[in-house]
Amino acid sequence: MRKKILFNLVKCFRLRILLIVLSALNASSSFSQPNIWLGGPLPQDTLASNPLFWSAGLPTATSDIIIPDGSDPLFVDVNTTWTSVTFQGGSLPTRMTVGPNITLTITGNITIESASAPRGIILLGFLDCPTIAGGTNTDPLLVGNVIIMVGASELHVPGDATGCNLGMLGTPIATFGGNFTGGQVYAPFNLVAPTIEFNSADPQTIPPGIYGTIIFSGGGDKTLAGPVTVTSNGLFVSGIVINSSSSPLFFDGTLGGLPTVSGVSALSFATGPVRWLRLAAGQFTFPVGKLGAGYHPVTINPVAPGPVDFTAEYIRSSGAALGTITAPGILGVSNCEYWDIDRTAGAAANVTLEWNSNSGCNGAYITDPSTISVVHFDGTNWNESGGTGTGTAVNGSVEWTGVTNFSPFTLGTTSLLNPLPVRFGAIKAYEKQNGIQLDWKVYSENKVKNYEVERSADARSFTTVGSLASLYNNTADGDYGFFDANPLPGTSYYRIKNNDLDGKSAYSIIVRVNRNKTIKGLSLYPNPLVSGIVLLQGSDLGRGNYKINIFGANGQDIYKQQIKHNGGTISHTIELPSTISKGVYMLSVKDENGNIIFNEKLVKQ
Repeated sequence: MRKKILFNLVKCFRLRILLIVLSALNASSSFSQPNIWLGGPLPQDTLASNPLFWSAGLPTATSDIIIPDGSDPLFVDVNTTWTSVTFQGGSLPTRMTVGPNITLTITGNITIESASAPRGIILLGFLDCPTIAGGTNTDPLLVGNVIIMVGASELHVPGDATGCNLGMLGTPIATFGGNFTGGQVYAPFNLVAPTIEFNSADPQTIPPGIYGTIIFSGGGDKTLAGPVTVTSNGLFVSGIVINSSSSPLFFDGTLGGLPTVSGVSALSFATGPVRWLRLAAGQFTFPVGKLGAGYHPVTINPVAPGPVDFTAEYIRSSGAALGTITAPGILGVSNCEYWDIDRTAGAAANVTLEWNSNSGCNGAYITDPSTISVVHFDGTNWNESGGTGTGTAVNGSVEWTGVTNFSPFTLGTTSLLNPLPVRFGAIKAYEKQNGIQLDWKVYSENKVKNYEVERSADARSFTTVGSLASLYNNTADGDYGFFDANPLPGTSYYRIKNNDLDGKSAYSIIVRVNRNKTIKGLSLYPNPLVSGIVLLQGSDLGRGNYKINIFGANGQDIYKQQIKHNGGTISHTIELPSTISKGVYMLSVKDENGNIIFNEKLVKQ
């Protein structure tokens, strides 16, 4: 009966698989005689003359190939074409590897049968399934170009997969180390869901489809090529998931499972909208954040049983106020972040917002957690609020219970002791003509009187060299510039002081400028660092694109960014993740050719 089912599956689909090995096989290794069963009449002993490589007596294109359990190793060392390949189930390892620069063309289907114990089908290289003319690729089980995995089988593709549809029944495991484009995944068959892992250290493309468990690992950013539905678990290990309104991440509990999220951190979250649907009540923490801003979760906990359907996204605002404050008792709201929460189904729910050191405006975002509330925006005004914050100024949360109206939410304060202040963005200081030019950006400018530019020769004793009136209060983020026409010789240090209308003040980070033309190399300042912000500076850097990477003691990727430099003096602000712990790290800069041009230890105190 099983063979009959597989035969019908093979008959329904057409595909082409191209497997290219990335590294040469070691022919001097000692292997046992491959165990090969051909679907035609060709006897196995035809291959006795070549136990390492299958290069003679290959079946014709009309043959259907069956690879039995325990065929390990199995190498193909000559270009050939088959109609289909079936890997039989069993308890022994089965591996098929295509030799260096060899093309194996499969015009039919690949089927990986169920196994009594996990075993691997190792495909070293790239997997290519050219689209069959007329195929729509709307459902991997109804059109061609299909890889079918059954039971506890395994598929590992270190390279790219192109044009392939993947159907998974039972509990198979598949890993992909490269981009997966032009196809989709269909794996919603039971509660013990299949597992697919995307584990590239480089940027990676994730195909649309229905998944059981999906794992994001390897450190590279993961871009969703279309909507991705998860029926069991979304495991965030490392790598930012880049999604959008056209490619949302959907945790669907209507197929019988109870979808969950785990492992989310400042190094792994979703940048776009995340949808959650369940037939029964139960809270869900949305793994949302933004590039450059980190992880900023929101939790929805319905107060009544029944179907619920919510979508949430974290928005890094430009600093413009969405509207006026009409909520009783609220004296200020954050103008630099909010959560957009949409409800399609469900009654009232409890809403919990969290803040951390990356949140909102700057490190002084929260001073008194007990005066923080959740505030709702009705499209015109911040009209309602509720809840009392708990935690610290660095990490905390606030829950508003029984919320019935949904749209944007943000943090608000019932006390002027919480500044919700201006947030300094990137600050640059560089030589211009015979002076020093300072440029800086601010976010959420609120009740700011003016800015003072202070200068020092030793980074300890500062004096004011100029001031600028505020320009953007309660309207938008903004850019400021100041020119020091009489700079100090040699090295100077600058910082910006904001003076608020209520008499309070705060400082930006300190930036350094060295006017010694004989110094050409890059440097880090400050180092050691305390605030989590460090500047990469240099007096003469060539024009081009550069990659910045920061690694931990164990080689883990802590930070990475690509910058475009127009040549000359550079002063680039690096904002480290809020979760970075004390210790010694390594910062490197690579040019467009991948050459390391700067390597320096970075100490976090």
